[in-house]
Amino acid sequence: MLNTLSVALPQVTRGVTGQYLAKNRLSKRDRAELAARIISGAVEIENLTNKQVAALCNVSVASIALVRNGGRKPARRRAPATLAAAWATASERERTESLLQVRA
Repeated sequence: MLNTLSVALPQVTRGVTGQYLAKNRLSKRDRAELAARIISGAVEIENLTNKQVAALCNVSVASIALVRNGGRKPARRRAPATLAAAWATASERERTESLLQVRA
């Protein structure tokens, strides 16, 4: 009874992904069995997520990104300009031209 699992886990040396580890819905007993198989080498962990590696190394995800970018902060993505933002920064002439184009 103790050697049976309700969920099929890899029996031979095989890999499980970081995403599988993060999202599986195994019981506590099955997770312990999986952990034992990882430790024994019967299961290998592949493709850990950045968050998982950061937790294992006790660092932040941001610090990993900083090192991977050669010490430069990752480029921030600019949010696309919204109509309200464009209107707020437009000159009086640009606003008038916009209104004339809408009416045409």
